[in-house]
Amino acid sequence: MYGGRRFIDRINECQDCGFRFVQRPTPGDEYYANADHSDYRSLGAARMRYFAEVKAELQKRRLARSGNESMLDLGAGDGDWLAVWPEIRFRYGTEMHPTLIQRMRERGISSTSALESLVDQRFELISAFDFLEHVEEPEQLLQWMRDRLVDGGSVIIGVPDMGKWAARLFGTRYYLYCPMHYSYFTGNSLRLLLSRYFSQVQIFRSPPMRTTLNAVAKWIFPRLQNAALDKAWLPMGYCASLIAVAQKPS
Repeated sequence: MYGGRRFIDRINECQDCGFRFVQRPTPGDEYYANADHSDYRSLGAARMRYFAEVKAELQKRRLARSGNESMLDLGAGDGDWLAVWPEIRFRYGTEMHPTLIQRMRERGISSTSALESLVDQRFELISAFDFLEHVEEPEQLLQWMRDRLVDGGSVIIGVPDMGKWAARLFGTRYYLYCPMHYSYFTGNSLRLLLSRYFSQVQIFRSPPMRTTLNAVAKWIFPRLQNAALDKAWLPMGYCASLIAVAQKPS
């Protein structure tokens, strides 16, 4: 399921905003619930550092309000993003994989595998990192997120930046074009989409994230994966994502 060199045909593109999407079968909940996460923790420290830098950038730009009491993170993994917000009293994550759910609970983070269980709850912050591109109907999810926010609450979204030069150069053979991703966002298309449901939309490039050679191989050269490569860290981080912050009108 990884590796952008596997060509994906029938990618539709909006000529006005650059948004791309696929119309083909992709993995459902069963895939994510049973995915192999044996290498997930190998990047745990790098992920925590990355999320701490995202948080610092939000605070620097005054996009993260102090005093928030509740946060929901969609597709939370084992809760690394929520873990960098210890000052928030009520932290909730959604996740499909039982091992990751258990890890969240061990960290004192509430979790669920069903969005339907949250229908009566409201949050001050809702985040989704590397999640929106996996959703077949992103507009429906954004509307759901807006409805789960308190008035004046904020969404924080991270998606692969498909407008960067490498993505434009390699096209559908760029490594982040893969069967797990329904949607492919540029800064312009992401802004237009969020503006339909939220106000004060701001978008910036993500901080760099460090990674190992094995993590790179997983996406680009899957057959070369080897646990020994987890000890070989790249000297520089990479910026592959856009971060968007928007508010629900009061």
